[in-house]
Amino acid sequence: MKGIAIDLKAAADSLPSEFAKIAGMIRSLSSAHSIRMDIEVAYDMVQALEVVLPQARLQSTTINWASNAALALLNSAIVMYVRATKSSSKHRGSINFLKDFTPSERETHDLLVELRDDAIAHFGPGEIYNGPTWQHEGVFLPLDDPNDMRVMTASRRVIMQKQLQERMHLHFHRCLMIAERETQKRNAALVVEMNANVEDGTLLAELHKHQVDLIDFFETEEARDNALGGLRRGRRSGVVDH
Repeated sequence: MKGIAIDLKAAADSLPSEFAKIAGMIRSLSSAHSIRMDIEVAYDMVQALEVVLPQARLQSTTINWASNAALALLNSAIVMYVRATKSSSKHRGSINFLKDFTPSERETHDLLVELRDDAIAHFGPGEIYNGPTWQHEGVFLPLDDPNDMRVMTASRRVIMQKQLQERMHLHFHRCLMIAERETQKRNAALVVEMNANVEDGTLLAELHKHQVDLIDFFETEEARDNALGGLRRGRRSGVVDH
C-alpha cells in the first residue's frame, strides 16, 4: 500500500487507557521533533545571514531588500530559538536544554531570551555584546542651518553584530545536537514500547483505525515519495507549491 501509513498522533488521542503510556510517548516524540525543527530553522536563518549581509553592505545608504531580509532573518532566528527552548505551549511539550548548558551557553541563552522579550516581541532597547542597542530612536533639532529649524526623527536597527552572530551560530548548532539526541532517544523508546505490545490485538486494531494516505500530509506525490525514499534514515526536506 504505497503511501499508506498509520497516523500515530491521531491514534494517541483515542487509544484506550491501558495504552496511555504509548499515547504519551507518541506525543513526547512529536514535541521533540517539533522543537528540533524550530532550532534547525533558526540555525539555517543564521547561516543565510552570511549570504544576505554582503548584499546589504553594497547598498548601506538606502533601505533595500537585503537589509530588510537581514533584519527579518536575525529577528526570526531569535524568536524561533526562544520558542523552542523557553516558551511553553499547550500544543506541545518541552526539552530541558538548560541541564545540558555550560555556564557560557546559559549566558548566551539568557541574552537571546532577553532580546526576544525586551526588544523583538515587545519594544525595548535590547542590550547586546559591546555594541549598539537593538533599536534606537532619536528626535533632533539640527543646528547646521539657522534658516532650517525643522525637527528630525531618526531610527537605528541592528541587522548585523559579529560577536552575537558567531555565538548564535555555535549555540544553535549545540542546541540542534541536543534536540536531535533527545528526538532519537524518544523515538527508540516508543519503538521498544510498541514492540512490547505488538502481540496485543487490541493495540494493533486501534492503530489501524488511523490509516492515512501520506499525500494528505505532504500534499504532492513527489514530496511524499521523497520522504519515503532511500533508507528511511536521516533527514529529508523540500518545498511544496500551494
